[in-house]
Order: sequence, then structure tokens, then C-alpha cells
Amino acid sequence: MDVPEVKKDVSFDDVGDWLENKEKVFCGQDREILGKINGRLAEFYVSVEVGLGVLEGIDIESKKEHERAKILVRQGLDKYIISVRVLLKDLEKIERNNLEDFAKDIVEVFARFEKTSAKFYGRANYLVGDEMAAVRNEIRRFYNEMVGMFEGPLIGNLRRIEAVRLKLDEFESVEKVVGDVEEEIVVRDRKIDEAKNKVVELKRDVEDMKESVDYISGIEARGEVVRLRAGLDREIGRLKELVDFKRLTNLVHSNERELGVVKDYRAHFVEEFSKDNGARLFGLMEGTSLKSAEIAAKVELIERLGVELNEKRGDVGVDYTVEKMKEIERIGDECESVELENVKSGRRLDELRLKLKGLRNEALKLVNEF
Repeated sequence: MDVPEVKKDVSFDDVGDWLENKEKVFCGQDREILGKINGRLAEFYVSVEVGLGVLEGIDIESKKEHERAKILVRQGLDKYIISVRVLLKDLEKIERNNLEDFAKDIVEVFARFEKTSAKFYGRANYLVGDEMAAVRNEIRRFYNEMVGMFEGPLIGNLRRIEAVRLKLDEFESVEKVVGDVEEEIVVRDRKIDEAKNKVVELKRDVEDMKESVDYISGIEARGEVVRLRAGLDREIGRLKELVDFKRLTNLVHSNERELGVVKDYRAHFVEEFSKDNGARLFGLMEGTSLKSAEIAAKVELIERLGVELNEKRGDVGVDYTVEKMKEIERIGDECESVELENVKSGRRLDELRLKLKGLRNEALKLVNEF
């Protein structure tokens, strides 16, 4: 008693071997059929040439028919013979490396022949019946044999094998992209780790600098600079309160340039004063009661504070931690950019892996439906 064959699904890891085995089997069958076709073509050429020789030897003039009819028959016969020879040449040009492609080309060639030769056949068949039918029947018999070979399961199997091959090739292509993206992420992660280690090192340097005597004395000097700057700004503000801008405006209102100076000082006193220590403003006040002794004393105080501030600034020195902190910030920004690239790559990996899953399922479906 025969035991029925049990169908086993092919796993994806075995698809490559399965495909290779099937390609060997079906390609072998493909070559076998193409070999038979080559032999049948050789026989077909010979038999058709014999039939054409018969047609070319027919004496139309000896037929008992009107001259006009004989002329039309002769023209139809000659053109039909030409059509058949074109068919033979077209058949010789068809490549015979692939059964499916050969089948498409054969159908196309014969369809073109039938379309162009039909009217010539009908015209010549009026006086040349049996000889024309013999050639036509040989052509149709050959075509039907070819179609019979094409209608077998082999071409369908070859198409399905090709579909599996395409899915497998696409899977391998996407898989390679996945590997490339994963490698890019690894490289970026390495850069991020190196950058973070560099930041740790820089922060350690900053802490060491902050514990040095020079840095501590610099902090004290900078604190004194801040205090002096605040005091200077406060005195400049008090100086502005001593200036009677309303009366000064009335004195210079007829001079557009002088009026502009007064307006600038009134709107932006600290900024304008810092440009020339009030020289433009107090120049306008010379020779008037507006420049009081109190104003002169305040200007002198401000000048002394300015000198003291500049001297103290010279004691501050260079704060080397500033450059270190800028470097830390720059590296941090670069890290954020690299991490963002990895986030994008991670999303792309998810999409690619989902595509791999789909391709794997599609390939397995094609294989297991075989």
C-alpha cells in the first residue's frame, strides 16, 4: 500500500536551498523543452520550404480563368510566399534562452503573420487551393504544437520560482541596509561615549581650576569690579538727576545740533556719558548757572571711581574656566545632534525590520503554496 507524501512547510532559513533545488529542476526542464523546440523548428523550416517550392512552381497562366483574376491570384500568391519567408526569418531571430520569453515572442510573431498574410491567402486560394492549404496547415500545426508545450505547468512554475527569487533578493537587499544602519548607530554611540568622557574630563579640569589660589583671588577681584561698577552706575544716575534738562533745552532750542545732544543725554544718559564722560553735555552748560559746583563734584567723583574700576579690572586676570565651559557646551550640543540622528535611525530600523518581516512572510507564502 502506497503511503501518501506528507507536505512539510519550508522554513525561511531553508528557502535558499529550496530555491536552488527547484531552479535546477525547472531550468533543466526548461532547457529540455527548448531543445525539443529547436529540433521541431529545424523540421518546420524544411517542410515549409518544400511547400513554398511547390507554391513558387505553380503555373497560374495555365489556369482557365479571366486574365484579371489570374493577375490578382498571382499577386496574392507572391505576397503570401513573402509573408511566410518573413515568418521564417522572424522565428530565426527569436532568442531561445528562456522558455517564457520564447513563448511570448512566438505568439507575437505568429499573430503578426496571421494579420498580414490573411488577405493574401484568401486572394491566392481562389485558384491555388490544396497547395496553399498544405503550407497553411503546416504552419498552424507547428504553432499549435508550440502552444501545447507552453500551456504545461513549467512556465507557471518558472514564474513562481522567479517571484520567490525576487522576494529573496529584496529581503537580502533590505537586510544589508539594516546592517548598515545598525553599524551607523554603533559608530554614533561610540562618538557619544567619547564625548561624554571628554565632558567629564573638562568638568574635572574646571573644578581643579576653581580650587586654585589664582581663581579664588580672581573671584574676589571680579566681585570688587561688580561692586565698583554698580557704584559708578549709581553715581552716574545721581548726576543725571542734578542736570536741569528742561532749562537746558530752552537755552539751546534754536540750535538743532545742540538740541540733539541734549535729547540724547536725556534719553540715554549712562550710555552717552560713557562715550565722553559728559564732555558734550557740559560743554553746552559752560558759562551758565546750570553747571553747578555740585555737578562738578559729582563728575570728579565719577572720574575717580572710573580710575579705580579700571585698576581693579587689571587685577582680575584671565578666567580659564570660561573656555572650558564653552567647550563643554559645544560638545553637549554635538551630542544632542548625534543622539537625534540615532533616534531617526532607530525609527528607520523599525520600518526596515517590519519590511523584512513582510518580505519573509511573502516569500514563505509563495514557497509553501507551491
